[in-house]
Amino acid sequence: MRKLKLVRIKNFRNFKNFVLTVYPFHTEFVAPKTFDKTAIVDAISWVLTGKMHNGMSIKPKDNPNALVSVELVFTDGTSIMRTYQDSTDCYINGIAIPVTEFDEELKKLFDIKYDGHWKGNIFQLLIDPTFFGTKLDWQERKTIIMDLFENDVFDYIKSQLVQENSFDEKIRLGLKICEAIKKRLGISGLFYIIDNAEQITDQNFTKLTNDQIISFMTYEPKKESHVQNHEPIRKPGPLNLFEI
Repeated sequence: MRKLKLVRIKNFRNFKNFVLTVYPFHTEFVAPKTFDKTAIVDAISWVLTGKMHNGMSIKPKDNPNALVSVELVFTDGTSIMRTYQDSTDCYINGIAIPVTEFDEELKKLFDIKYDGHWKGNIFQLLIDPTFFGTKLDWQERKTIIMDLFENDVFDYIKSQLVQENSFDEKIRLGLKICEAIKKRLGISGLFYIIDNAEQITDQNFTKLTNDQIISFMTYEPKKESHVQNHEPIRKPGPLNLFEI
């Protein structure tokens, strides 16, 4: 299975030249608040969706005219890159792809066959576990569920979103939704990015999914920044949407 291996960031906001090594299962990136971990989350989201995770500018503060580039490198050698200077350019394996065609080419790369009524960016939905529950309105949520599931599933999800208000619960439900959608569409090889993961009580995400997770956490001032690798303890197999 294709998995993310490296994230290369150049001139993206505060990062002039930064490389993040990603582990096969759960990568936990821990750094001080001043490190701007959210910029890394934004950079990863920008490559796949053309949108910011948190809606800020991509331009470096000290040199707004510099060439911005973010590249995702996978274990099978696949490279996905988006750059920006005067205009946006997109590449897959070093081959330039017109921006207007890039989303469709990415869907082909990850074998995503979603042609439902919801017209949002499928990668935003599938890599961000909080996207479904916190960043979509009810009409969009219902459209996605009606595209893929039955009415009783939508009623269940609606009740869960009303009852579950903590960050832990939103992450848990978001992962359930993503896992169920991936299972229904037969998608593999994508990863999850979780910002502000220090707010989550149960850090053992691997019991909820077999897919790769990159979580970003703020540490206490006396500790050193580090990246940790967590092996999965959950047995292989798809997650049941109704599993508690």
